[in-house]
Amino acid sequence: MAMQQHLRIREHHRSPITALGYHAARRECLTGFEDGVIKWWDMENGHMSLCTKEHSGRVTHFLSWIPTHLLFSASNDSSVIVWAPGGAVLDRIQLGYPIFTLAISLARHLLLCGSKGRLVAFPLDERRESGHVVNLSQGFSDQTHTDIVSCIACLDNNIYTAGYDKRLLIFDTYQSPSRKGLTTKHCISRAHRAAITHLLLVRQQETTRYKPSGK
Repeated sequence: MAMQQHLRIREHHRSPITALGYHAARRECLTGFEDGVIKWWDMENGHMSLCTKEHSGRVTHFLSWIPTHLLFSASNDSSVIVWAPGGAVLDRIQLGYPIFTLAISLARHLLLCGSKGRLVAFPLDERRESGHVVNLSQGFSDQTHTDIVSCIACLDNNIYTAGYDKRLLIFDTYQSPSRKGLTTKHCISRAHRAAITHLLLVRQQETTRYKPSGK
């Protein structure tokens, strides 16, 4: 099937677009900008339904948590904001370091955050019994990457990451009575000639293939 243009939005903003996303619950497209502004667009008519500025830095990533109808936005201002279906801020999570990408492992019930030289995992807490949508006190991390972790993908129990250090890693998680952690199952040190900017997982007849792309 050939790709066809569905909608074109002509709108001027003083800052570059730094993130694109889709809010599954609202069925809207999102654009995030370098100045922290987020604009929400109706996919049927192209009209802007909402304009917000809750981040103080560049918007880096959007993630829709479909079972709960929530949306996450990340920024290099060290925050992750959780948005309710109506577009209001439900939770504001301050992590203390820039976040460049997000993913959810449904199998492990974890929110995964990519930072510079670090992959961080937090247990999801949709009831906010810990005070946030994620349990910050039970987070754990791995520092095998040496530069920005730019993409994360999850399939079954495995967590795949890639980054500006050209590395492609496959992680599993472990849990003991005293601690939780990430363990590296496989590492390709030079999966690309340059920084890896995107990772797509494709399952074909029970075989998983990962396709990194870079600059």
